[in-house]
Amino acid sequence: MGAGRACRGGPSSSAPAAAAGRPFPPIASSSPSSAAAAPVAPSETASTSVTKTVNGSHHFKIAGYSLAKGIGVGKYIASESFTVGGYEWAIYFYPDGKSPEDGAAYVSLFIALASEGTDVRALFELTLVDQSGKGQDKVHTHFGRSLEGGPYTLKYRGSMWGYKRFFKRSALETSDYLKDDCLLVNCTVGVVQSQTEGPKIYTIPVPPSNMSQHIGQLLTDGKRTDITFEVDGELFPAHKVVLAARSPVFRAQLFGPMKDKNMKRITIEDMEPSVFKALLHFMYWDELPDIEELTGLNTTWVSTLMAQHLLAAADRYALERLKLLCELRLCEDVAINTVANTLALAEQHHCYQLKTVCLRFVALPENLKAVMQTDGFDYLQQSCPSLLTELLEYVAKGGSFFRGYTKLCKGLAVILLLVHLLIQLFPSAVTYLALVPGRTIPFAWNLITGGYVELTIPGVIISTIGLLLFGKFLEPLWGSKELSKFIFVVNFSTSVCVFITAIALYYTTQEESYLYAPLSGFYGVLTGLLVGIKQLMSEQELNLFVLKIKAKWIPSLVALISVIVSFFVKELVSYLPVILFGIYMSWIYLRYFQRRLETGLKGDPSEEFSFSSFFPEFLRPVLDPIASIFHRLLCGRSERADARGQTLDTTPLPGSDSIEANRRRLVFSHCLSVLISS
Repeated sequence: MGAGRACRGGPSSSAPAAAAGRPFPPIASSSPSSAAAAPVAPSETASTSVTKTVNGSHHFKIAGYSLAKGIGVGKYIASESFTVGGYEWAIYFYPDGKSPEDGAAYVSLFIALASEGTDVRALFELTLVDQSGKGQDKVHTHFGRSLEGGPYTLKYRGSMWGYKRFFKRSALETSDYLKDDCLLVNCTVGVVQSQTEGPKIYTIPVPPSNMSQHIGQLLTDGKRTDITFEVDGELFPAHKVVLAARSPVFRAQLFGPMKDKNMKRITIEDMEPSVFKALLHFMYWDELPDIEELTGLNTTWVSTLMAQHLLAAADRYALERLKLLCELRLCEDVAINTVANTLALAEQHHCYQLKTVCLRFVALPENLKAVMQTDGFDYLQQSCPSLLTELLEYVAKGGSFFRGYTKLCKGLAVILLLVHLLIQLFPSAVTYLALVPGRTIPFAWNLITGGYVELTIPGVIISTIGLLLFGKFLEPLWGSKELSKFIFVVNFSTSVCVFITAIALYYTTQEESYLYAPLSGFYGVLTGLLVGIKQLMSEQELNLFVLKIKAKWIPSLVALISVIVSFFVKELVSYLPVILFGIYMSWIYLRYFQRRLETGLKGDPSEEFSFSSFFPEFLRPVLDPIASIFHRLLCGRSERADARGQTLDTTPLPGSDSIEANRRRLVFSHCLSVLISS
């Protein structure tokens, strides 16, 4: 008994020997008496704070330097953004300098923080490369020298570091830094980062997993397969367990409650063999196959087509990673001739990121018209008509007031404002710029400039807003070249008609007021743009305040209101001929002379755009016989030959005459109505 008590807690001569035989020391008691008997030594730890730079470089080539000059002081050319230290950066080159006080005597060069960040500390080096091979680069650097204030701190996104007077422009243009009208700029960024490190822990490097290679080898070897897929006559052996592990659809089909135990072959419908082969490759290897090796072709179009089919297959078998990889490939290869089909595919398979990329691409003014002429756009409007609304909303919503408007219309709007300002500062300029019939013979240029002269503030406001709004709708559909041609033709022809009318009235009445009253205003072009909208969406109903009116009646309504108002407000009489001739001359141009790029033919011979369409129904029997005479004279088709040299004189060419005109109108009608409602 005594020995037992000594073992449980009392002192014993055998205790040290027992302790010595244990592999681990005993667990310390937490009782006060035990703590007092064996005090614990204080622990010692250590850590190290390490501050270093994460460096990265970017090479920026500025081609066409001579063309970049003159863009304006404070305006820059930006490089693509690049990532260093977890932040986005960009190089800004100012051909005319950054500061107005330098008067474009120096070029400026800056590095800017292009992503979100607060108090980002960094070192920079900007180098202008000597292209003679002598190595005499112009270098401005933080690296390798002590800084009294430490690294430069960029407070927020858009903060910049650089030099307003980086190089004197006259010296640059005669130096070896400029070669073949190109400049080369190298930029190095060192982002300062601090981290605290504890005691060094030694590690053993472990190679990345190669499990996918082992699983992929099962498909390559073709051993122990237990299921065969037949796709358009081709057979593909596979392993049920692999397919079930990768795809919930195959899992349900092969191992679900409704499975067929004796099923050895499955026929796949509505899929190309090459697509199914690519699908199997991904399920075993977890990566996209080599498209060139798979198809034997190496073109972007084939790659895009395969990605489109593979995306549909991935959605069919719930392979989300494959679906995302296909989305990424399609985003990288987005192009004019394939984007419409890709957009329809993204809508049908709920690929919202891909859909956004496609909408943004198509909505660009330089892309929209070209995309609408592709076969894919016809498929898009048939399969996903709701996308037209979203597409045009992207065109309409520019974010800021001026972002959604085209460069051509913004430029013309600036001209209208500048001419009005000139007239206010120098009233005598009206004589030289406005259309004054009695002085047109010596001052023939006023047949062109007269349309851009607005004498009143309300006039210039209405003209500017109307130009921006209507041009925003029409330029993406017509193109900048065609819209500028339309504006010039309508403006000039309207001025000529007004001039002839004024001369005729003078000889009829002998009143000199017809010769020397200044006639001006942009209203002729504005009403002409309304005629263009009438052409494209004649049957579309528009909400004008509390009234609903079809687009085809808007030019006629404007003309009627102008006639009525001119009886009561004499000051507005001078605008009446400009408005009426603007409507008529724009209709003549669109009806008989506007060339369609998609058909190579001129005009719009559809009945919905005839001269009588501007008038009420009961007047058409009287107007149609008269208008048909001019129609036959102006709208006759010249003979054309096909690719085999055969003359096509009796059968309408594809895209010609009223059928194609009506098809275009149906496509644009919904689009433009969405823009106007926005």
